[in-house]
Amino acid sequence: MLGDKIYSLRKNRKISQEEFAEILNTSRQAVSKWERNESKLDIDKLVTIAKLFNVSIDFLLSHEISYSDVDTFIKELEHCASNNLLTISIDDIRLWCSKYINHFKLHIYAKNYLVIAYLNNKNDEYLDLALTCLNKAIEVYNPEDNDNISLNDLHKSICDIYEMQQKYELAKEYIKKHNIYDYNIMLAKCELQLENYDDALELASKIYLESSSNIINASFVQLSVLLNKNKIKEAYDLVKWTIEFINSINNSDNFFKGVLSLFVYLRAVCEKILNINCDESINILKREDLKRINETTISNSNVMKYYFGKSDEFMLVDINVKETIKAITNQTSKEDKYYNILINLYKEIFGEDTDE
Repeated sequence: MLGDKIYSLRKNRKISQEEFAEILNTSRQAVSKWERNESKLDIDKLVTIAKLFNVSIDFLLSHEISYSDVDTFIKELEHCASNNLLTISIDDIRLWCSKYINHFKLHIYAKNYLVIAYLNNKNDEYLDLALTCLNKAIEVYNPEDNDNISLNDLHKSICDIYEMQQKYELAKEYIKKHNIYDYNIMLAKCELQLENYDDALELASKIYLESSSNIINASFVQLSVLLNKNKIKEAYDLVKWTIEFINSINNSDNFFKGVLSLFVYLRAVCEKILNINCDESINILKREDLKRINETTISNSNVMKYYFGKSDEFMLVDINVKETIKAITNQTSKEDKYYNILINLYKEIFGEDTDE
């Protein structure tokens, strides 16, 4: 009914009957009668209401809800967004979101659908409503009820929409205001679009180093698993690729030089086990300029977790390569079939036994 729609739209905008009456140049009693469906509105009032709430007159007069309940509507939103189907009207979304103003899931799926709709027809009205839905979702967010979506995710979605709207200054301010995690790429793009080239370059360089650190850290984890599972050939291929990756990083400060020596050591271990000539690896490890490990190599931490042989954990901090390799060797069980290889490799590199 028309009165129900007016009531929902007014309440959603948090406009009192008195304020609404003043906007429409009428009395509060008249508004009350409209909302109770006890009297009809003049066409000029309908035009004003449609403009005020950004809805069509057709929606106010004749649009009927085509879904039985809110859960059915949410399922339809999810289905349409997943299959790129644009069969739900924006008026339906407005009405359901105004009727269930505190329904978190409804606002999230409505936002998803609206973004898909925008990508298909570039109507800014969809993004404006998507922002409204996101802001309402943030307002009613409860982490205990929404374990698959974080507040940070919602804030990131706001910035994504600002980027679609090319509102880069707004996106930049929003990122900083809400301290959005892991969104330096968006911030760098905003600085680029705003022609703040020095800031964009500084952010991009930081992102590049952090991303490289994550790749290197992931290689440590993968190598640990492969070595523990005795998949030496796979470990050898991975360590060679990682060394090539580190060497390809163009950084004047040699940011990853220290960690490179550890991968060279692992390459030598694999070469020994696979009976491959390891002279090149050993000669590299003997060089003095690779004898320090920079604790800043791994992003967000000054500790790297490293495993070899048995599953005991060895925590590697800012110590020299010789001490690191000694610790790795000594924490390996003497019953391990590669123990003698590690002992002999250490002696070949440093010219002494591990107990000296």
